[in-house]
Order: sequence, then C-alpha cells, then structure tokens
Amino acid sequence: MKHQATRIAARENGPRRRAPRAGSWLVGTTVRRTRAQWRLLLGVVAVAVLASVLVTTLSLLVSATEQRGVRGALGAIPAEQSDLDVRLLDPTIDLADATAEVTDAVASVYAPAATATVVGGAVSSYLPVTAVADAPRAPSPPTLAYFGEFDGVAQAATLVAGDWPGETAAGDRVAVAIPAAASAALSLGVGGTLVVEATDADVTAVVTGVFEPTDRTDEFWALDRLASAGYEPEFPNPFTSFYNPSVVFGPLVVGTGALASADLPVAIATLRYTPDFSDTTVAQLRPLLDRLATADIDILYSANGVAGSVFIDSDAAAAVSAVAAGLTVTRSTVVVVSLLLLVLAVAAMAQLARLYSDARAGERQLMRARGASRRNILALAAVEAAVIAVATAAATPPLASLAYRLLATQPTMVAAGMPPDAGIPPLTWLISAGIAVVFVLVLLAPLIRGDVSFAEGAQAAGRQRLVSGVARSGIDVALVVLAGIAYWQLQAYRTPVQESATLTVDPVLVAGPAIVLVAAALVCARLIPAASRLLERLGSGARGATVALASWELGRRPQRATAAVLLLSLTLAVGTFGLSFLDTWKRSQVDQAAFAVGAPVRVEADGAAADGVAAPSGTTAEPTLRRSLVIGGFSGDPDNLGGSLASVLALTPAARDLAADGQLGDLGGDVIADSLPTDPPAATVVDLPDGATGVAATVRFGDPEAPLEAVAADLTAVIENGDGRLVLLPLGRIDGDGASHEVSGELPPASATGTLRFAGLQVRVVDTSGDEPVVRGAPEPADVLLSDLAGTTASGEPQPVAVEAGDDGWFGSAAARNSSLPATNGVPDGWQLRLGVTVPLDLRSSPGNYALVGWRPHAAVPAVLAGEIADQLGLTVGTELDVRVGGLPTTIRVAAVAPLVPGAARTADLAGPTPALGGAAAQLAVVDTTLLTRSLVEAGAEGSLVDEWWVGVPASDARSFLDALPPGVTAVGSALLGDRLQEAPLRVATQAALWVAIAASTLLAAVGFGVHSAAGLRSRRLELAQLRAIGYSRRRLVGLVGAESLLMCLLGAVFGISIGVLLAWLVGPLVAVSPTGAPTVPSVVVEVPPLGIALLLAWIVAVLAAVVLLVARMQRFTEPAHLLREGAQP
Repeated sequence: MKHQATRIAARENGPRRRAPRAGSWLVGTTVRRTRAQWRLLLGVVAVAVLASVLVTTLSLLVSATEQRGVRGALGAIPAEQSDLDVRLLDPTIDLADATAEVTDAVASVYAPAATATVVGGAVSSYLPVTAVADAPRAPSPPTLAYFGEFDGVAQAATLVAGDWPGETAAGDRVAVAIPAAASAALSLGVGGTLVVEATDADVTAVVTGVFEPTDRTDEFWALDRLASAGYEPEFPNPFTSFYNPSVVFGPLVVGTGALASADLPVAIATLRYTPDFSDTTVAQLRPLLDRLATADIDILYSANGVAGSVFIDSDAAAAVSAVAAGLTVTRSTVVVVSLLLLVLAVAAMAQLARLYSDARAGERQLMRARGASRRNILALAAVEAAVIAVATAAATPPLASLAYRLLATQPTMVAAGMPPDAGIPPLTWLISAGIAVVFVLVLLAPLIRGDVSFAEGAQAAGRQRLVSGVARSGIDVALVVLAGIAYWQLQAYRTPVQESATLTVDPVLVAGPAIVLVAAALVCARLIPAASRLLERLGSGARGATVALASWELGRRPQRATAAVLLLSLTLAVGTFGLSFLDTWKRSQVDQAAFAVGAPVRVEADGAAADGVAAPSGTTAEPTLRRSLVIGGFSGDPDNLGGSLASVLALTPAARDLAADGQLGDLGGDVIADSLPTDPPAATVVDLPDGATGVAATVRFGDPEAPLEAVAADLTAVIENGDGRLVLLPLGRIDGDGASHEVSGELPPASATGTLRFAGLQVRVVDTSGDEPVVRGAPEPADVLLSDLAGTTASGEPQPVAVEAGDDGWFGSAAARNSSLPATNGVPDGWQLRLGVTVPLDLRSSPGNYALVGWRPHAAVPAVLAGEIADQLGLTVGTELDVRVGGLPTTIRVAAVAPLVPGAARTADLAGPTPALGGAAAQLAVVDTTLLTRSLVEAGAEGSLVDEWWVGVPASDARSFLDALPPGVTAVGSALLGDRLQEAPLRVATQAALWVAIAASTLLAAVGFGVHSAAGLRSRRLELAQLRAIGYSRRRLVGLVGAESLLMCLLGAVFGISIGVLLAWLVGPLVAVSPTGAPTVPSVVVEVPPLGIALLLAWIVAVLAAVVLLVARMQRFTEPAHLLREGAQP
C-alpha cells in the first residue's frame, strides 16, 4: 500500500525534474570514460589524425610545388621566347632618353611580377666612306660603313689588337674598334683612320682596336647588320631599288654615348629586355598574362614619339600562357586526387563514427535510463569529439610537414628542384582545423537521430536490416545518375585549360572522378547485403561450423559488414586508381615524347652541327629536312598569299624506320615507311678520285663572239657524298663574256665523307649592270659549258676525271616549271657538259635559275599526308599538287594518308618548360629526303639541304650523346623529353599527389579495417565467450574470426579493385591531358599494373593476419566464465 501511495502522489505532483548536470560532471565523466576506454579513443584519434595528415599533406604539396614550379618553369623559358625586343627606327630624341622611356614602359608591363634587364644596341645609317688610311676611295663600287654602339660587346667579341674605344667622341674624331675581317680587307689597323660622310660634316674615325666575334652564331650578333661577318664586298646597295653591289663593312664599334656626341645618325636602335621571374608568385601570374597580352599596345602608347617607327617583337605572352596552362593542368590533376582522398577520409571518419557510436550505445541507454537528457548525452559526446578534434588539429600540421619532407627526398622531386621543406604556412593550420570540425560533425551525426530504446538496442544486437539507410533513401541512385552526367560532360569537353587562360580549375573535370567513385561504391554497397545473404546460404551447407558461423555473422549483421567492406572497397579503389593512373600518366608522357620527337635523338643542323654529327658506333646520323609547305596560292608568293600553309618533313629510309619503331608504327609510322620509295631512281654521277674533298672545273658562260652584256652566272656544284646525301658546293661567279674561267670549291670535312660524286651543276643567271639596268629586246639564249672536271684535295693537285661528252644521262632543268627543259646535248668539242640557258628580258625582275642534273627533272615527289590535312583539302591517293617548299616550286603526289605523323613537332616547340608536343601534326606531309632534295636542287635551292639529324641512339646512351654535342647545338631526345615531362617543375606534383593517394589508401585500409575489427571483437566478447562455453576451442574461435575477416576482405577486394580499374579506364584518359591542356597525341593507353595491385592485396592479407593475431591474443587473456557471470557485454 505504501508503494501504491507513492505512485499516486507522483502522478498527482507530476514528473520529478532531473537535476541539472554541471560542467564539471561533463569533464569528469569524459576523463573517466577516456581512462576506461583509452584503446578505443586511441584508435579513433589515429584514424582521424591519419586522414587529416594525408589531406593536409596534399595542400602543402600544392602550395610548395606550385610556387617553385611556376618560378622554375618561367625561369626555364628559352631566352628567344621570353625576351621582349623593341626596335626603334630613326629615333627622334636622344638615344639615352629614348631608352629610358621605353624601359619605363616595359617595366610597367612586367612589374611587380618580374624585373627586366635591358641590353641595347644601336647602329648608324650606312655612311659613304670617302677615305681609308688617308687614301681616297673610288666611287664605284660604293664603299659604305656603319657605326655601332652595343651593350656587352666586350663579352661577345675578343680583341685581337688594341683597346676598346672610350665612351665619348672628341670633336669630329671618334674612336672605333673595327672587325678583323674589315681590317684585313682594308689593310686598316690600330691607329689608322677613315673618313665618312655624316649628316652635316665629315667624321674621322680613329681605329683603337681590332676585334673578332667570339661566337658568330651568338644571339648578340643578331643586332648587327652583317650578322658578325664584318666585311661584305657584294652587299646590295641600300640606296637603290635593284641589285647593285657595294662594299659594306662594320660595325665600327664606338663607346657609350659616342654616336650622339659625334652627331652620327642612328638608324636602328634595338633594345632587348630579358625578364627575371625568380620572385614571381602564383597570384601574380594571371595579371602578368593580362598585361603581356596588351604589351605591344601599352608600350607603343607610352613610348609614343621616341622614334619614327617602333616595332615590338616578343613571344613572352605565349610562353607565359603555356606555363599558366601547365599550372592549370597539374592543379586539376592534383585536385582530382585531393577530392578522391577527401572522399576516402570522410568515409573512414564516417565508419569510425559509426563504430564509436555503437561502442557507446549501451552506456547511452544506461544514462538515459538513469535520468540523463538527450542534451546531456549530446554535450558529453561533443566534449569527447572536441578533445579528439583539438588533438587532431594540433598534431596534423607538424606531421603533414614531416610527410612533405619525406616526399621531397624522392629523386623525382629533387630533380624538379622542389623545396626540401615547405614549412607550416597558416593555410595548413586552417585546413587541419577545418578537417577537425568536419570530424566533429561526422562523429556527432549518429547522435542527432532519435534515441535508441532498449528494444531497438536488443534488435540491433540481433539481425540487422538488410538495406542501409542510404540505399533506402535512394541517394545512391541519384549519385549514379549524377556520375553519368559528369562522365558525359568529361567526354564532351576534355581540357582543363579554358580559353580565357584563367588559372581556376573546372569543377566538372575535378569533381567528376570523385562522383564516379562514390556512385560506384554505393552501387557496390547495395550488392554487399545480397552477397552476404548468398555467402550465408553457401556457408550453411559447408562442412564444419567455422565457415557456417562466419557467413551467418555476415548475414546477421549486413550493415556492419557493409561499413567495413565499403571502406575497404573505397581504399582499394583509390589505391588501384592511383597505381593505374600513375602508370598510365607516366606511359602517356613517354608516348607523347616519343611521338613528338619521332627518333631517339634529333639534332638541329645549325652551328657546329650544320655539316653533321658524330653518331655512336652502330648508328648513323640521318639527314632530314623540315620546311614550310604551301599548297596552292600564287606562284610568285613564297609567303603564302592564298595557299594552305603546312610543313613538309623529308626522311631517309633509315629515319622512316626510326619513326615506325614500336607504337609509332601503329600511329602512322608504318604507313609512311611502307608508302615511300626506299630506293630512289638511279642518277648519273661522276665519281671523284679517292680522298677528294672538293671539285674544280673550267666553265664558260656565253659566246665569245657575242658576249652577254652585264650578265653573270653564279655556279654551284651538286655533290653526292659517301652517305648518298646531296651537298651544294658554291664555285663562284663568272661573267657571261664567253671566256673560260677556272672555278673550284672545298667541302667542309664533315660533309666530305666517303667517295664524292659530281651529281650536277646549278646556274643562277644574275644582272651586273649596276645603277643602269639593261633591258633586252628579246630573251637571249646562251650556253654554260664545263670541262676539265677534277677532284681536289686540301693539299694536292686537282685530279681530272673522265666525263663522256654528250652522255644521255644528263638533263637540264629550269626553276620555272612551265618552261621547256634546257638542252644538254650537242656538247662542243673540247667540253664535257653543256647546259642551255635563256637570259630573260629583265634579270632583276625574273632571275634565271637552271640546273644540270643526272636524273629526270620535274618528277612528282611521292608524299604521305597527315589525315587531317588530307580531310581538310579533300585530297586522295594519286592526287598531284603544285606546291612550294621553302618558297621553291615543286610537285608532290599523294602516295598515302597516315592517321598521325611521328616527329611532327618542331624542336623549338619541345625546348620550353611546357613543350607543345602536338606540334603541327595535323598539317604535315612526309616525303623521301633524296627525292625532295633533288627537286629543290632543280628549283634553285641554296645553302644546306639538311635541317635536322635523326640519330638512333639507344635510350641508355642518349644522355651521354647529348652531353657530348658541341656547345650551342640544339638537340632533343625522346627518352630525356619523357623524363623531363615527368620531372618538370610544373609536372612533378602529379606524381607526388598520386604517391600520397596510394599511401593513403594502404594506410587507411590497414588502420580502418584494424579499428573496425578491434571494435567488433570488443562488442562481441560475450558472444565469443558463449561459443567457448559450448565447447568451441580457442583455435577454432580464431579461425572463425579469421574466416569472417577473410570474407569481408574478399568482398572488399573484388569491389574495390573493380571500381579502381573502372575508374582508371573511364576517367583516366579524360584527365591525363598534355602539358598544354590539349588531348594527348597519341591517345592515352590505360595501364593496369598487376604487380602493384598484387602488392595492395598482399598488404590486405597482412592486415588480415594482424587481425587474426589480435583475436588470438584476446582469447589468450580472456576468461569466458568471467564474462558469462557479468551477463552483459562490456
């Protein structure tokens, strides 16, 4: 009755209010729970810190590599691309003042991102020379000189006598340094004088020094009118509109300010500005691009009035834009990896929060039963979460800095020049704090839902629902649809570089892979319960209780199994994708480099390599040509007015084999190698004596009875060397007076290889009338006759060779293809060869180019066209086209169409920090070297017939071969270019980010699965004790838990590797773009590394073994009777 009265009183007085909990209760309870369950909290903190450190390490990687990468890439831009040249024609103000105004205008373009140093040079007008060494100069041909004032001339030239002039001039006398070539030709040494006619009065130049250019190919001498030649006896007279030879020498170098003080008129002032990007920041890159885009207009506006004309020339905008594009490409890839890692971190935190919540479920129910409110429980959990978050936020930055330092020690990072220590910038603390806040929210999310009653708790301990809440809500289906849309968008647009050159990444491109990953993982999550039920059915029929109990446990708690398998699937998916994408990306760089170069090594045929390079034993240096090609247009238009502009690449059979090696053959190299002739038609040649290094002959031009007035012929011998290469050997000029002239020439040693053969003679008919041109009433025929052909050596007498007169194997050719072929028959007695030419009415408007060759001229050259240009112009196999190669007319016939052309990119395009690997691949024709050089010889080609050397150097020897080349030689190797693409300052972050992703997947898989297993075993201690009580041995119990873990690992491995391979196959080719952001050429080939995946699986097996050892240890120190007496799970 007493208890009943108490209940009645309670109903009457209402529910008794719970006593409020003070803050000290929260702290005290937190401390006691932490002390009692420190192992669980340690596991939670470990996973939280690990996830936070991995994500924060990527942020450190981005900040460090972007800054150093941008500066390194900008600093690696070749000078010819980064320099800004300002040319002032006829300055209207003092040269020093003009330079100052232009320098201020240029500084406004570069500042504050960069500074620029200026190197200037100014040359005077061509001034008539009236006296040299007190001796008057004859007026015809006129003698002209020009003065030059150059910055840094002492570094670009060497004094061979005397001293450099002082800085100013004294009165009408100016001190000069004269080129050695002019000094020798004029017999003018130190102390000598010359007089020139200046604007107002004569100026006397006193020679104080004689100099020789240190390197005539140095860019410094591009400022010189004669390009460092010093003396030119047949320079076109600049004061006449037609060719009239004059003697020109210079520069007569004066000191700083001497041009102005001597009142010498400045004709051209060139200012070259070289930027210094060593302090450029990423934030300054975009504004710099905007200013460079309008630099020509801004500088012209600021420098208005300093000269009669101002010309600005610079490729700096394009070069810096390429760096910005490379930054955007790398940034996009790193953000893709970062989002994948963020998904992985959130998944690990979510699973950890679930385990943490489940482990505390019994305590929460007990606290609720004893009067704690939901707010109290949530506050207690918030305090614990805050403690974990603070520990995570405090430990993350130092550990992330340590992780970055470990990354920076990798050889690839060292080669790229990345900083060894990124420090701990404020952004790192901010990111770690943000991750800690996210972790708190994830940890508290399970508690925000409604309270769990005792009945629901008992139900949770039994069989769980088959489908998770995410699947019941349909979020996974929505994500699958979103992933499909993202993939469609990725396929429709495949470059992260926007046309506006912004440095921001595209959200669709970077978020697409993460969306696809989450969608695929959630689809697998739908399959995991079904797979668990299937395993349960299969295990029910297995022999023994171990497999049956293991499969029954998975089917009884599918949501717990789903959480473990989902995390394992995500980690393995990210790891598999990272391994696959890393191998795919690396192979893509190597493939792009091999395709762009076309051969193991390419060497530009200029400077010291103009006549050849020493190829390693077992290889040869194959001569190739790369020249402009104009299809259509006007015949007198070498600059493409109305035609389609392309390029032509001439390869020897051996070079074509290099371009068809390996994968290059499938891309188009096999089509090129199979479609072009390997043996060109035989040509008539005359063998020169062994050891000959040149040729000599007697040549007559014209009829002695009727000499040609004011007409001469420039003669060039066509020599075929021992390598079968055609070499042009100038023999000099003879007058059309009908007299016999002895001519000769010597080949450079590098070209005079093997037995030389005389293959023809080029004749260029020129006008020598001077100021008064001769206009003929009708074209005049004339003969060029050759006799006494002989081979010459450097020290011996000419050795005559026999040439059968009237040989039918010789043909005449004219550059004008619409004219009839010149006659070669009817050789007069005493002569060996004849070429009939025609002197036109006016040689100055239409000079005559003729050739005597040993092959049938005007034959169409077979060509293989790139597929795109063939499609654009509607060209098919068999079509013949009149084209111009380097401005010279020729005819090509389409022999085949190749999808792609290896070796299409120009060497200059491959030299910068962000190589243009695609080059001009779509606008290219490939022909045979011999056939094209023959056609060019017929058209009157001059100079070298080699533009590049292709060398089949083994990849292992490429670096030593390139290092052994003479200084100043431009060369590129495919293997080294592939390495440079991977290790370039702007590219290395891609590899490093993938390394972090792979490490993150393995570590989170191990820690996450280990924590899950430990928490699961702790919650099932009573259940395991019951199994021990009914006779289940300790060894069989260990086998049971091992079988459960093995089944979960098996499901996780199948789903994870499948998702990773699918992600790499679907998304990898869309994300792996070229350094400029364009689609790769060739297309990306997805690589799935079986060894790397096998190592991942081995790591999972090691984790499984660790779990089994943990169970064995727990069972060794656990007494089942003690747990059974407690009657509840701890």
